[in-house]
Amino acid sequence: MASVVCDFKRTESAEKLIRGLKNFFPDSEFSVDGDKITGESSLSHFTYLCDVQQSIVCAALKTDEEIKLDKMAMHAGIIAPCDGSPLGCITIRRAG
Repeated sequence: MASVVCDFKRTESAEKLIRGLKNFFPDSEFSVDGDKITGESSLSHFTYLCDVQQSIVCAALKTDEEIKLDKMAMHAGIIAPCDGSPLGCITIRRAG
């Protein structure tokens, strides 16, 4: 299991962000908590997407306990690293 945390700005639609998150984590239930959207995921579908896209970010997930993904790429179903985007990032933390 892993925790998924997405920065949430007041100018963004929580519904659209959750729909985008479900592209990567369809088995997760997400909730809005202030300026964050949070959820728990088994990472099974995300791992499948990693196998298909062979992303550098996915390789990092095998060794790092935390990775950050770009929100704009998420809406297109693309796994891409987040490097300080003004829109914020999606943070994935592996459990244990």
